[in-house]
Amino acid sequence: MVHGGEYSGSIPRYKLGALPLIYDEDEDRIVMHHNGAVELPIGARIELVKPDRDVYVVGVRLLAPNPEGDNAVYLCLDVSKNKPE
Repeated sequence: MVHGGEYSGSIPRYKLGALPLIYDEDEDRIVMHHNGAVELPIGARIELVKPDRDVYVVGVRLLAPNPEGDNAVYLCLDVSKNKPE
């Protein structure tokens, strides 16, 4: 964690993780990492290869830093086989 900084004052600043992830809520597991920070809207379709099926974005969240890991914040797209209404 980086403390301070020119614009942060007393608010902690964290780097963004290099590999955003796709988390399958139906299977309770990460099904894909991808390069680049892509924030898709709720309802966007993602075509998976393994398993070979389409899933839909049902949530977008930031995962808090893990001090035992790389201490980065990760963008997470929650997906489900059920398209949100």
